[in-house]
Amino acid sequence: MTIFISKDEKDLGIIPRFIADKNVKGIYRSLIDFEKVFFQVDVDFDVIFFPSARSAQFIIDSKKINLNSYDLACTGPQTNDRLMELGYHCEFIGTNSGSPKQVSKDFGEWLGNRKVFIPHSNRSVLSMISHVANHQVVSTVVYNTILSDAIIDSSDLYVFSSPSNIHSFFKNNRLKKDSLVIVWGQTSARCLDQYSYTADAILKDGTLQELHHLIQEILKSRELQTMDSLK
Repeated sequence: MTIFISKDEKDLGIIPRFIADKNVKGIYRSLIDFEKVFFQVDVDFDVIFFPSARSAQFIIDSKKINLNSYDLACTGPQTNDRLMELGYHCEFIGTNSGSPKQVSKDFGEWLGNRKVFIPHSNRSVLSMISHVANHQVVSTVVYNTILSDAIIDSSDLYVFSSPSNIHSFFKNNRLKKDSLVIVWGQTSARCLDQYSYTADAILKDGTLQELHHLIQEILKSRELQTMDSLK
């Protein structure tokens, strides 16, 4: 069995070791790259909302904004964990990052009448602010997402971490027949639909722990099927 995950091995915690211990081949590769772009923010705001840990990193690296001067918010616990590693803490953390509509609703209620700044990629759909009034939002592209032309070995389980990784995959690849597909959240699921495929599982919280548990269950199911076929 072969499992492909559209993240680099260093970003997957204990999952690669777990897969190797099960004598399963793992392919770990992000299918996107990133480049910073010039940006300028000339209006006032009260809150910074980070759609991803990467957007936070580009803001920090730019040294244009002092994060300690604002309330911070993010789409989910994985992004908050990364920000905590960098020395920051979010006052709002989305509790269902796999459902942008729910995160947007919760965030809008928490934000109230304040103004929010959202740094994002050129490919971001900004679904997390659908419940926030336009006059409260300042959004700026701080980095570009670049799709890869990589060719991926045929796999039995595919895990896609974002819509951009899905678009990149289908530039030069197709899913193996009878393979299983896991996607990170509803936005990735809708992106997969564009290629006439349906996700077998959708991560709700978007954490590595959730992914680890799901892979564990799939491998356990495969082991039981193998045992039954040998009886």
